[in-house]
Amino acid sequence: MIKKAIKLSLLLGLSTSLFAISSLDKKVLDYQENAIKQNNAYILHTLKLEKKEPLDDKNLWNAYKLQLDLTQKDNNKRFQTPMIVFSNGKYISNEMIDMSTGQRYGEAEQQSKSRQKRKEFETSFTLPDNYYKQDHLIAGNHDAKNKVVLFSDPLCVYCIKSVPAIINKIKSRKDIALYYYDFPLNMHPTAQTVVLAMMQAKKDGVKNVELEVYEANYENFYNVYREKNPNKAIEAFNEIFDTTYKLQDVNTNANKKQLEHDIKMALGANVQATPSVLFNGSYLNSRKKLDIFLSK
Repeated sequence: MIKKAIKLSLLLGLSTSLFAISSLDKKVLDYQENAIKQNNAYILHTLKLEKKEPLDDKNLWNAYKLQLDLTQKDNNKRFQTPMIVFSNGKYISNEMIDMSTGQRYGEAEQQSKSRQKRKEFETSFTLPDNYYKQDHLIAGNHDAKNKVVLFSDPLCVYCIKSVPAIINKIKSRKDIALYYYDFPLNMHPTAQTVVLAMMQAKKDGVKNVELEVYEANYENFYNVYREKNPNKAIEAFNEIFDTTYKLQDVNTNANKKQLEHDIKMALGANVQATPSVLFNGSYLNSRKKLDIFLSK
């Protein structure tokens, strides 16, 4: 949100304030008010000066935390957004960086709030039973009481390190089930193609597709962060499985629909990183609890 606020800092102006302001503060806010008069993209309903913080002992530079209520003219959408600007009375800036830490002002606070919000979510969240579908079972016993759901990207370096171990530990167990959902990340341009190939191979009767792909490690074939040619992904897949797929063979409507479903399920579980592991429906200490269970 801070980045969004910074982008708006030259567009928006002053409407109202929560408290009395000094002449220096008024100068800063008048600048913002004049700036919005030069832009026709937004209508400003209210602006609240929520907080002012000095950035040094001499109070030369101050951070101004503002809250804006706006309407975007092109779609008539009304929304609220925070904004942070910095000024010493003569100059105004949209960004301040602590040279000792490299952090932008407000970044640590925002990260702390994000972590707290995630913790609150994980404490209250329970995965619905519709995630335990037979067609997503890749190891273990579907009828087992204990369930693991794994959301993963086959090109994610962290997934490559951990997913094979999870599969191998569960595949011969009868007291636990492992369900797998694809969640390819945008940072890996060919990840979706790899996933589509995996889906097609499973339909064609290829066994242990997930395990084989992760153990093969696509980084052995090309740079998974830079390579954008989907045909490279198909060529690597064919080399791993001795198949003869072409891009059109895997890029089918049925496979794309299945991928859309997996992504929708991941978003429904508020997956924010891969691999994401839920043990018996919970994020809380999931990997630790799973490791303890599998060690028995």
